[in-house]
Amino acid sequence: MSNLRQRSNIERQPKLHKSKDKVVTSENSCRWNTFFKLFIFVLVILPSSCIMVFLMLTKAPVDPEIRKYRMSQPPPLEGPLSSNEYLITHGERLFQGRIKQPESITIRSGFLYTGTADGKVLRIDLKRKTLSTLAILGIPCGEPYDEEKCGRPLGMKFDEDGNLFVLDPYFGMYSINITSEHKTEVLAKNLYLPNGVCLSRDNNFVLLSETGTARILKYHITGAKQGHLETFAENLPGFPDDIRRSSGGGYWVAIGTCRDAGRFNAFDRLQQYPWIRKQLTKITWLYVMLFLPRCGLIIELDKRGKIIRSLHDRYGENLFYISTIEEDDGYLYTGSAVTSFIGK
Repeated sequence: MSNLRQRSNIERQPKLHKSKDKVVTSENSCRWNTFFKLFIFVLVILPSSCIMVFLMLTKAPVDPEIRKYRMSQPPPLEGPLSSNEYLITHGERLFQGRIKQPESITIRSGFLYTGTADGKVLRIDLKRKTLSTLAILGIPCGEPYDEEKCGRPLGMKFDEDGNLFVLDPYFGMYSINITSEHKTEVLAKNLYLPNGVCLSRDNNFVLLSETGTARILKYHITGAKQGHLETFAENLPGFPDDIRRSSGGGYWVAIGTCRDAGRFNAFDRLQQYPWIRKQLTKITWLYVMLFLPRCGLIIELDKRGKIIRSLHDRYGENLFYISTIEEDDGYLYTGSAVTSFIGK
């Protein structure tokens, strides 16, 4: 009888220890669960809430009219859009680290001209590969966050008389060696982030890239359709920037960031949420770029707006975030609003 009692006590002891272990484990689990929730609150929810309140109370530098827009499904990468590594295997970086964010370029008589984030207009001798400063629009600066003081040369193009016109968002339009006055007028309104522009060879129409909708528009200057705006190419595989004529009779289009069905793109998703997009106008655009896929893409359109060729660097290994393109003597030269070199 005593032996049976001893056995009974022995059998009960492990069960008591197990129940204690369960209690201790449950307490530890509860502590870790509480710690995890606190961790998420401090590092995610609280900062996000503070940022949201800050954005709501901060006045935007501009007051844009932001409308709701639904993007079409990105076109498949097949046919003339088939993915390749052309920009990786053939691309070359010129003046690496010596040029700050060459957003737009133009070429004339063997010289390439570009504007940089420190307010300079640079001239590059393509044969000798030398670099010189042609003009400084504002005060000498060094960093992009000083743009309001030093200026930011963006679009630039030569006219038939050899005058270089430079557009600056802070100081206006400049002309180097200008010989005559000219009048400007608004030709088209209510556009979704109009960007690049290109005049046709016969001067009958102008092509302009509507970056916000991933399409190219055509504005008729003369003829029966004078003053009429129509779609030239739509649902492009990325958001277009500059447009330039190609030697084949068509047009080169620089794609700033790609639209790929297999990769997330914040621009596509946020088109349906005007309020969120309006808040994004209050922060530096460089931070917005963090949410966009890094890639390099150039497409060529024929006279009718059909894609006939594409050059890829799908994951941005060599040339990426291309904002401008220029063809000269069998070569393509590219610039970017975020890189520190000229692509070739």
